[in-house]
Amino acid sequence: MDEEPLSQSKFDMAFRLPVVYRGDLHYAALVFNSLFGGSALSLLFTVVREKMSMAYYANSNFDPFRQLLVVQTGISYANKDKVQELILEQLERLKKGDFEDELLEQNKNNLISSYISRLDSQTSALLRAQSAALTGINVTIEEWLDNLQSVTKDDVMKVAKMVELQATYMLGTN
Repeated sequence: MDEEPLSQSKFDMAFRLPVVYRGDLHYAALVFNSLFGGSALSLLFTVVREKMSMAYYANSNFDPFRQLLVVQTGISYANKDKVQELILEQLERLKKGDFEDELLEQNKNNLISSYISRLDSQTSALLRAQSAALTGINVTIEEWLDNLQSVTKDDVMKVAKMVELQATYMLGTN
């Protein structure tokens, strides 16, 4: 059997984020995720990956149906502890509101642009209809846009304070 040395390890963190689908803080959670790791403007991307060069990739994904937030990174195995520390530092920044209003608005605008660009997609329309049928909650395009645009810095901070680390996962070797 041939074996190749690993140049990259996978380090993931799973957090509980008790925000329900289309509940009071649903849109704030979408913006929080975008700021945290869900976009190229996120703290995980700009700080952990770009500024500190501690990850090949760093992102987060929020699943409101399972109330789960997952952070995924590709790192050098030796950097695991430092990467975990940096990720948690970015979460603390969001809890404290240590981010610019301009960054908040940029992330909201990116989410809106992404949403609008998917409106013509058959797959996206099917997923929206399926979610509405399964949950009994139908949100118009205007309501979605208004709800997202009304998210404030305080809303994001409130969501960030709800995030609880549940598990970490490391795949790699020394």
